[in-house]
Amino acid sequence: MQLTLKQKILAILVMVVIALLTLAATSGWSHYQSILHEKRAYTRSFIDLAQHHYQQLTAKVKQGEITETQAQQQFIQFINDTRYEADQSGYFWLQDTSPEMVAHPLKPALNGKNLAQVKDQNGLNLFVAMANIARNQGGGFVDYFWAKPGQDGSFKKISYVQLLPEWDWIVGTGIYVDDINETLYQAFTGMLIEVLILITLVSLVLIVVAKQLLRQVGGEPEEIEHKAQQIAQGQFSPEIDTKGLTGIAYSMAVVNNTLSASTQAISDVSNQVANSSASLNDIKQVIHDSVAGTTEQVQMSATAVNQMSNSIAEITRSATSAADQMLQTQQQAQAGSDKVKHTSQLLLDITTQANSMTKNMAGLVEETKSVNDILDSIQGISEQTNLLALNAAIEAARAGEAGRGFAVVADEVRTLATRSKQSTSNIQALLSSLISQVNHTSESIEATLTLANSAVLSANEADQEIAKITESMALVSDMNTQVAAAVEEQAAVSNEISESIESISHGATQNDTQVQHLNQHTEQLSQFVSTLTTAVQKIRSSC
Repeated sequence: MQLTLKQKILAILVMVVIALLTLAATSGWSHYQSILHEKRAYTRSFIDLAQHHYQQLTAKVKQGEITETQAQQQFIQFINDTRYEADQSGYFWLQDTSPEMVAHPLKPALNGKNLAQVKDQNGLNLFVAMANIARNQGGGFVDYFWAKPGQDGSFKKISYVQLLPEWDWIVGTGIYVDDINETLYQAFTGMLIEVLILITLVSLVLIVVAKQLLRQVGGEPEEIEHKAQQIAQGQFSPEIDTKGLTGIAYSMAVVNNTLSASTQAISDVSNQVANSSASLNDIKQVIHDSVAGTTEQVQMSATAVNQMSNSIAEITRSATSAADQMLQTQQQAQAGSDKVKHTSQLLLDITTQANSMTKNMAGLVEETKSVNDILDSIQGISEQTNLLALNAAIEAARAGEAGRGFAVVADEVRTLATRSKQSTSNIQALLSSLISQVNHTSESIEATLTLANSAVLSANEADQEIAKITESMALVSDMNTQVAAAVEEQAAVSNEISESIESISHGATQNDTQVQHLNQHTEQLSQFVSTLTTAVQKIRSSC
């Protein structure tokens, strides 16, 4: 399942919280084991003291300075007199391996009694266990519950017993560890507070980073990437409402709207130019027909000069019809000029929109750079976390066996930091790809601007040529009027017929030349329509 950006950040936060809590628990357990180890070493040190005194007494016995009975009595006296701990709860006792109590300073009533059936609150035959450890191992620790001097109830106690082989006695001492729980509780409480503060700080940092990143991106990166791919394939959506959008999402919406409007405008211009081209073809045909008719009339006039008087009325009607056709042609040429001007204005608007689009692309690149800055900050956090985890692993290594669990957790934190850094690198690669696509789009827009500028120049030239045609049509119209007047004057001035025929022939020749020019301009206009269509296809295929 594809996770959203918010879900990814939340997952990172959850993993960090779990790692910190696990680290706290492991550290607390390690601290407990460390205190317990210190307590055991502390207890063992007092047994070493008693054993040293025992060795001194046995040495005196061997040297003959005292008897064994005297040595045992002095050792019992040492046991009864020695106390340690601030509350005087530390003491020694003597038993043998049977087990029978030899000397107990706090409970002398136990002296001389067999303790095989004495059990603590958990049912442990503690003195039997002490005898077994001393007999089999020479000494060792025994944990059990025992009454504490000056307090009611039983408390957990760690004792160490040591065999005195020459007398078959066992000397033991122990300390109560009920204070360990209090110490551990205080230490764990302080550590938990620190962890909660750290979790709060990490959460705040991630929340701020997430909000800033989403604000800069403007939405989920997967959605923006999908939209960018659609635009790159020329699949423009209807106009997108940019209200409430920010960052890259806003820029993508502006790009979509601008490209959609631009391609639609270019398509409309192409259609209008195509229609104008068709109209010019009609005008060309009308002019051609008019020229053909005029030429035919000239030929008829040349062969029938002697019948001019009888044909005056027919010539007058033909001249009037030609004048009407010339007027209609002039009006159509003017309409074509207006359409070409409109086409030129649309192309200028397209140029303006393309320039605006280029600026939006530049803004999109800047927004992406801002996102890269934020990703650099996240990489910095990941590297810092990795460094902290490395320091923690070093401390765990110093702690030896007790820090092994702490080292495992520190390694997991380092792995998490590495994964966060890798995810940030992947996002940066995605943004680099997006910048490349935007730059490619900008290049395509610049190519479109070049084509649009060329089209504007062509449209202006077409407008100038149509203006020339209009002027020629006006000249032809005037000439036809003159022909009509000349025909009316033929009744009185027959000697001017030849001159009028030559004038009409000259006008027909000019009309034929203008038709040829108009044909060339029509072909240029068709090429311009093809260029516009190609530009639209290029924008849609290379955006």
